[in-house]
Amino acid sequence: MPVEAHFDDWTQSRIPIVGVVYDMQKRELFWVNLTEQLRSAEKSPSWVQVPKTSRLNADTLHEFYTEMAAYAGDAKMRIRASTEEEALTEAVRARQGLDPQTAPNPLYEGMADFALRHEDRLHVFAKDLRRSFPVQMLVLIMLWEWPRQIRFAEGSGNPAPVSWVAGLYSFMLLMALTIFFEFRAGRIPKETGKWLAIIASNFLWIPIMDPDGDRGWWGTTWLVAGIIIPSLGVKFLVLSFVGFARDRKKRQLPSDV
Repeated sequence: MPVEAHFDDWTQSRIPIVGVVYDMQKRELFWVNLTEQLRSAEKSPSWVQVPKTSRLNADTLHEFYTEMAAYAGDAKMRIRASTEEEALTEAVRARQGLDPQTAPNPLYEGMADFALRHEDRLHVFAKDLRRSFPVQMLVLIMLWEWPRQIRFAEGSGNPAPVSWVAGLYSFMLLMALTIFFEFRAGRIPKETGKWLAIIASNFLWIPIMDPDGDRGWWGTTWLVAGIIIPSLGVKFLVLSFVGFARDRKKRQLPSDV
């Protein structure tokens, strides 16, 4: 049986590699433990002799199994598996030179395959995730502030505190998303960022300055501002960016034609 370029594979395998040949004249199978034969050689031989006495048939199958199991056990190559499927999996891993220290974890193998198939998209997703970090922080702060904002609105005499806080939060989130997509497009929205910083710093600071609200002019002023600013701000924001996108598309029309 020719060795060719298989010397390292057959000698370093964690399971014994068996070579089987068929004698066409005798119509018989003969086998040889390639791993055992090659490990005893100092360098890679060209051929491995298959003994004529090592017949492989129904009568010698048990003897073949016993001998291979004994060799695998002595060489600490025994495969421990409870099912045939597990044994096959272990055999494939061993054939690939994987040991328990480097063997793949089945729980994450599927995830790794998915990551390899969609590597480019995941790279873009990871980049967007980093860009959205300020938005994530804003969301966390607003979630932490939500009950405090409700308490302030109730203490200031607002009959619908949930609607008031939801409208204010919706406007700030719209601004944050607008900034995120502007960054994604390669632009820096200075004005939008400035106004979001002003609005967020003022309204998110209110429950800390006055956690129980104020039924006087102070509380009323902020309640009115919390209604007017989001209402006008959403309209101004949408009209500004839709107008910008419309003008950009108009400029592209002659070049497209």
